[in-house]
Amino acid sequence: TQLLSPEKLKDNGLFHPTAVQRLVKKMEQGRAIGTRDNMALVGILSTQLLVEQMIHGQSVTVTNTRSARTALQP
Repeated sequence: TQLLSPEKLKDNGLFHPTAVQRLVKKMEQGRAIGTRDNMALVGILSTQLLVEQMIHGQSVTVTNTRSARTALQP
């Protein structure tokens, strides 16, 4: 399951998929992101994980941590 995919975001209905994709693209392109973007990304990921585990009852495997680590570094 791709937690930040437009399909998954739309299915869960909590975040605007287009806005999240802009944030993800910004992070992947290595553009400078600030504290606000970091907090948004962590909040979105945390919420998506909770929805998957608590509502859908699915375990989630993280496969690509490099991008997340890069995005969260100051």
